[in-house]
Amino acid sequence: MTQSIQYIEEQLQGFYPPEEIKSFSRILFENICNIPPYQQVFHKDIEISESQKQKLQEAITRLKNHEPIQYIIGSTYFFNRDFFVEPGVLIPRPETEELMEIIVRENQNKPIRILDIGTGSGCIPVTLSLELPQSSVYSADISEDALCIAQKNIANNNAKVSLIHCDILDNTAINRLPQQLDIIVSNPPYVMESEKAGMENNVLVHEPHLALFVPDEDPLLFYNRIADLGHILLKEGGKIYFELNALLAQESAEMMISKGYKQVELIKDIFGKFRFLTATR
Repeated sequence: MTQSIQYIEEQLQGFYPPEEIKSFSRILFENICNIPPYQQVFHKDIEISESQKQKLQEAITRLKNHEPIQYIIGSTYFFNRDFFVEPGVLIPRPETEELMEIIVRENQNKPIRILDIGTGSGCIPVTLSLELPQSSVYSADISEDALCIAQKNIANNNAKVSLIHCDILDNTAINRLPQQLDIIVSNPPYVMESEKAGMENNVLVHEPHLALFVPDEDPLLFYNRIADLGHILLKEGGKIYFELNALLAQESAEMMISKGYKQVELIKDIFGKFRFLTATR
């Protein structure tokens, strides 16, 4: 194993900072060679098979192309659970875990109906289904690939989520979505095209643009649509939870107020940015 560690460090030097290379090494040995972290520390004399060496070399090549490590190993952790991820879905972010904490904290022990819009990997609906076991959870996405991955994660985590294939921008979507909802939650596409220049290649090149970008001339495209749907799908007193582009937080809040929502609140993430919005119908 010592030679393989040196190989990884030598190959990735100059591509990533030393601490990140160590993290990649730990993740690769754990997922490709089935060597847990504690054994990596105390048993560096473990033999690596030729097939494992080949897989490590393939992973290093992909890392040199700045492909996210989560796609390489095929999974990531979200809210202390393992989720399959592939290039067809966004990699779940820590900020979205914060949004889950807000929703779970506010809705404990309630028999509620929840709709997640833009399911992606399914991390949001699976988490809410398991953390709020009295809830009925529905989740919609335009991407069939995303829905397939979400279904795998639903099954793998023994969650109860009803998936819906639809384009919420299509006027016929309303006929496929559940009504009398208590909650709509969404982390929709919100990165403006003009922000691409400041993005890292691992995101820009490898993660699905369909789930990331909106046109500069209509950056609140999905928020506007979901707010309109909320007036039809939510019960009186039902609530919307959004993850936001922090650059458009105030604009988002003003839009919700203009559409008649009450108790509109912007909430900061752990980095001090206004990342979340809640509003009541």
